[in-house]
Amino acid sequence: MVGIHVAALIVFVILVGVDTSQPSGAPGRFAAAAGWFLAGILLAPLITVGAIIWSTTLRRRIRKNAPPSRAHDIVQTDQPVHVAPPRVAPTRPEEPLAPRSDADRSDRSSYSTRAEARAAAAAEKAEVDDVVGRAAHHAPPPSPPRKAPPTPSDRPYMLLGSDKYKSTEVEGEFARTSEIAAVVKTFTGRSLRLDHEVEIPDVPAILRTEPENRYHRRAIMVVIEGSHVGYLARDDADRYHAAISRVERAGYVPTTRARLWAVQRRGWDEAKKVHARVSLALNEPHLLHPVNEPPTVAYSLLPWGNAVQVTGEENHLDAISPHVNPGSESIAIGTLHRVEMKSARGLVKHTVEVRIDGRAVGSLTATTSPHFLPTIEHLERDGLTAATWVKVKGSAIAAQVAVQAARAPELPPKWFAGPTTIPSLSELSQ
Repeated sequence: MVGIHVAALIVFVILVGVDTSQPSGAPGRFAAAAGWFLAGILLAPLITVGAIIWSTTLRRRIRKNAPPSRAHDIVQTDQPVHVAPPRVAPTRPEEPLAPRSDADRSDRSSYSTRAEARAAAAAEKAEVDDVVGRAAHHAPPPSPPRKAPPTPSDRPYMLLGSDKYKSTEVEGEFARTSEIAAVVKTFTGRSLRLDHEVEIPDVPAILRTEPENRYHRRAIMVVIEGSHVGYLARDDADRYHAAISRVERAGYVPTTRARLWAVQRRGWDEAKKVHARVSLALNEPHLLHPVNEPPTVAYSLLPWGNAVQVTGEENHLDAISPHVNPGSESIAIGTLHRVEMKSARGLVKHTVEVRIDGRAVGSLTATTSPHFLPTIEHLERDGLTAATWVKVKGSAIAAQVAVQAARAPELPPKWFAGPTTIPSLSELSQ
């Protein structure tokens, strides 16, 4: 642009010099110079505008006729052009994708426009991102988005620890965002909105084994409101598979509590995308259900509560040892019974004896027994036995037993509505 202005100035000077060289007198020369000066002022902008228009047109022609950018690996040919349709990133690829080699790139179909090339490149990037995302996690490759298959039984079995902190992460949510969005709408009554985060802190979740999963025969899927929202990580599925399978063999549906978080945001291509996270409350596998069966007599199970230490376990090791998990702890179902004891002065005192499968494993002290005596007496009037969760830890030669039950003042109102029982897992598995 500077060169155009310099050229216009040189032409102006030459013209002024030619005109002023004529012998027409000083007034004539001045008038001619003034005229050429005004003409130069008027012509300079016109020349500049014309140059801009001409250069813009020339650049467009060059860009139109130039070969496509190598960034998209486009190959021009004189043969008829076959345009490959844009590929959509599969939700569940048939097999892991390997990086493309140079030979693969040379065999790609040609594209007729840059827009189609960009669309294909974007689809390929999304496909690679999908595979890389699954590789970063250790969950089995996800199945195509679908509704969960019909449940063979509608009898839920609430796993122990379902009321604890939800710290077990679910994986594969990225492939089931439509199902998660539907779950959010079911619980909140409205669809996800752009950049509006939604959290459902407590929702029932079903765990279901998926032996037909060809990527991982021990896969465990997570279902919320009938929608498949993800999987347990591969390592977690291997650890929990036996415990979950035992509940299913007994004809029940393993159930726990979950937390769900979701938000809709715009992606790098300006398209709206749902991001979600699901986490579960899960005990260690050996603590998901008791090691023994529920009482055979009529009973009502007390809610889980703070631990109360049992005394005298050393006198009942033969009754405790069958329920010990060496190197760890286990959960059993016990019963609480009121017994009379006479002091040295002949006074009668009531204490609580703890039994597992009808056999005594210890007793509560005179200080802790009064916390449970009112509950025991209340249930006895209704012809029921007080059942409790019992935590056992130790070995065949030494053991510790603790009662995990709510004390009488801690019982919630809903507990008094009727007997609380749990299913027997041996009902169908035997």
